[in-house]
Amino acid sequence: MTSVYIAPANPAEAAPQQPLPPTTGPIIVATDGTEASDAAIVAARLLAASTNAPLQVVSAVEPITPPLFSTDAAPLLADVTTPRRAAQRDAIHQQLQRLVQPPGDCSVTMFDGEAAPVLAKAAHDRHARLLVLGRGRHGVMGRLLIGETVLRVLQLADVPVLAVEPGLAALPQRAMIAIDFSPCSIYAARVALSIIDPNATVYLVYVTPRLEQLAPAFEQLEEHDAQIQAAFAQLRRELGAEHMRIEPVTIRGHLGRALVDFASSKNVDLVASGTHGYGFFNRLILGSVATQLVRGAQCSVLAVPGSAAVRAAAHGEARPGRTRSLPRDAWPHELELFSRDNASRRCRLEVDDRDLGAQAVGTDLPLAGATYDHHAGEVQFVFGSSGRLGRSLSHVVPDVTAIDIQSDTDGRARALHVATERGSTLVTFAD
Repeated sequence: MTSVYIAPANPAEAAPQQPLPPTTGPIIVATDGTEASDAAIVAARLLAASTNAPLQVVSAVEPITPPLFSTDAAPLLADVTTPRRAAQRDAIHQQLQRLVQPPGDCSVTMFDGEAAPVLAKAAHDRHARLLVLGRGRHGVMGRLLIGETVLRVLQLADVPVLAVEPGLAALPQRAMIAIDFSPCSIYAARVALSIIDPNATVYLVYVTPRLEQLAPAFEQLEEHDAQIQAAFAQLRRELGAEHMRIEPVTIRGHLGRALVDFASSKNVDLVASGTHGYGFFNRLILGSVATQLVRGAQCSVLAVPGSAAVRAAAHGEARPGRTRSLPRDAWPHELELFSRDNASRRCRLEVDDRDLGAQAVGTDLPLAGATYDHHAGEVQFVFGSSGRLGRSLSHVVPDVTAIDIQSDTDGRARALHVATERGSTLVTFAD
């Protein structure tokens, strides 16, 4: 798949008009049965009760690497792992008896393997709305190791991840949500608002560069600040949380450090941020914001990968309506009708590839048309002006296996989903 990323011109243009709500799957909590994961169990139980979501417990039995010189490594490994698994399961059941009443209300599944990939896959396969981890930390080294485990999970997960600070006994009462007005950060805000106390105080925090990093002309500074205020006003309308105490805040400074300092100054018990994570290399490094929040914030941290929003939309969870799967022999005709009915509508193009991860390819793109080439087995999208003098973007989706159209209750298209052998491509309309 080849395409070119087109970024929004300013913060006000980055916010979609109808942001996605959180998904509706189970809440997955990870534990090894020790006290370090007690807070995760407590938080997951509270969230399951407040959202009426099923609670599922998963645990990874980490492998023991045998000595390189051992000639009987495989039998030895099996002999050691079996009693370890049984002991860990017993510890988890005792933990649930202490913290969950009645303890039989949630299922427990054991997996063998490295924790991060095992947990990420379990959350993916179960279409989890949230993966909850403990953030038990004792000393500098313990804090660093736990932080690195959470970051490793974030590299692999395509669902929101909540790392819970020890001592959490109630839904968050004071929350800070990092906002850059991208669809990823707006989706993260939606997820955060769904897991905090309804009477919580919420700070929507946008970090702008220091004055010396901005354009020196005063009128340009005023224009920049006006754009931010307009974006905040639009965002508050879209979030639909008028009953909550929401305070938009703009601060200046280094992005990650400024967010950590602000969270500390307001004594919040939850910080939330989108991690973007678009593309293979970005998913590996995650970016300084998520890394600094996980390592530096003295409270629970909610990190929402960009792929979570893409996946939610791809499963038709954006808004109520009707999803129609198109028969293969009708793809050329249906796409011709789709192009005719939706020409020039502004849309967002997203791709989720099994190897490269989720990518927001372009936002605020006018649709010019979509066609299907049955000889090549590919769908071609064209965005931009249809005239010769206009700019355009072409995006090809090969090896198509299914095409779905989501419409609202009036029959107007909201999204076109193209499934492939490697993942999916999604076009969603802003209006």
